[in-house]
Amino acid sequence: MDTKVALISNAEEYSDTVGIDIPVTNPTDKFLQLSVVLENHSLSGRKAFVLRPKQTVLYRIKFSPAVVGTSDGSVIFLSEMVGEFWYALKLIVEKPLPTTLPEIECELGKWVRLYIPLFNPTCETLELEIDNSNPSNFSAETDPKQPLIVAPHSTTEVPVQFCPSALGRGKHKASITFKCSQLKEWIFYLSGTGLLPQLMEPTSISTCIDQHSSVIISFRNPAPENVLVDVELTDTGALFHQVDEQAIDKIFAETLQKQEANSSKSEKFVTKTRQKQQENTDSGIALAPKGKLDIPVLFIPDTMKMYEALVVIHVMRENGENWPYEDSAELNKDLKSITVAENGGIRGIRWIYPVHGIPEAPRQKLVSAVIRCRARHRVEKRVEVLLTGVVPGATAMPAARNSAVVDTNKPANFQDEVQVTDASESDTPDALQQCHVPEAPVPNDCAVVHTANL
Repeated sequence: MDTKVALISNAEEYSDTVGIDIPVTNPTDKFLQLSVVLENHSLSGRKAFVLRPKQTVLYRIKFSPAVVGTSDGSVIFLSEMVGEFWYALKLIVEKPLPTTLPEIECELGKWVRLYIPLFNPTCETLELEIDNSNPSNFSAETDPKQPLIVAPHSTTEVPVQFCPSALGRGKHKASITFKCSQLKEWIFYLSGTGLLPQLMEPTSISTCIDQHSSVIISFRNPAPENVLVDVELTDTGALFHQVDEQAIDKIFAETLQKQEANSSKSEKFVTKTRQKQQENTDSGIALAPKGKLDIPVLFIPDTMKMYEALVVIHVMRENGENWPYEDSAELNKDLKSITVAENGGIRGIRWIYPVHGIPEAPRQKLVSAVIRCRARHRVEKRVEVLLTGVVPGATAMPAARNSAVVDTNKPANFQDEVQVTDASESDTPDALQQCHVPEAPVPNDCAVVHTANL
């Protein structure tokens, strides 16, 4: 028996794997064994199955479209008992509908990463080209010179960076389209919100007492317009500061010489920042869209204690207008991040960079303490070492030379202990670490070396 049973039409989106159920009945009083032939590479299902007498089952075919468009297929059932019957399939595949991803948030001046999932359910390799409608705020982290490859039956996640250029939603929308010959186009809609900047990650700097060390605080204008920037450095100890122009030029001479195109800009910035803040604190430094400022900060400690400072960068629009912001209710929650105009709008935005200063003890050449002992004897020597360093919560301690004192008059047993004496209990004004270095009897043919790291 050779019978054409039906015509089935399916309209599905690309990348969707759907099931097609076909009813199959055994009209006989015996068990019926059927073999199945699928004629379309996008179709998959069982190759054979058995029906009980008079039984009806739904035979499921999985349809994984590989190409957008219309194609033909068929499902053929074969049996020695009843012959052959088949279903003709007309398969219609439409291009995938656009996908809208959840809105993402990010502080102004920073960036966050999101991922676009691309699922390829087919047996074909997809080579995708990427079209981005808003590369200023959303940038795909892929090689623009190479196509994006999605292997068969796999999922590829495409990383995308979101970098806001304004507060609120603004123009933070983009459509990223993936194109190839099989699916025509695959569209994803992205959107984001710019948040008020919070406290930035701390920057640490260390140097020896009475010496200087520098660190660069880099700031980039995230706005698509010209801005005016004021830089303020605040701390209680006044040890973080921007020194005079001659000292700055001397310290950063080698660095600035290596910067060819940006060298003059860096020098002008250092001079401009200082001059404008001295002459007119309201004018600020003009900075172009996406322009970058490198702010040098020097640390010159004179005592052994932790220091903290804040580099405050205040940014206003060059045209003098307030910064646009949709949610005015949030302003009262983040007053540290903004300055408010008389009309209640945002006059300026602040970026605050904490700087931690860590003084180091001067590096001195220590006098080695030598301990001598004959074999199978024991001896104790008292070694006093001055410890200088930064302890959280400790008061400042002036820097002094490390000292080592050897006492050869006290024999003792070896003991595993370390005793720390306070400065008030010591004969010297500095706190000393007292270490007992004991020995234990050892065999004649052995040599043991004990080492302690203080």
